[in-house]
Amino acid sequence: MMQEALDIGSLDNFPKRDIRYALNVIKEHNVKSKKQLWLGGIPFKFELSTFVKHYASERTYSEWRQILKDIGTSKSNMERILTSYKKLFKDSTK
Repeated sequence: MMQEALDIGSLDNFPKRDIRYALNVIKEHNVKSKKQLWLGGIPFKFELSTFVKHYASERTYSEWRQILKDIGTSKSNMERILTSYKKLFKDSTK
């Protein structure tokens, strides 16, 4: 099974590797931090902060605020994440 996981190759080529798909999965399965996501039988701890950092440049500050609100992020966690990655977010003036 591990060999099969290694044979998958680069996740950069993984189908549906985009923010819209990821957000749909998070909403559909009510994924919160401290849960695990399973990919091909391998568990991955879900880190909302890491997720936002990865996709930060694809959305503006206000879009991220709404996304985090929509998925039920606690206010304190939302503020911490928004403050941490504010400089990485897409510029809303462009």
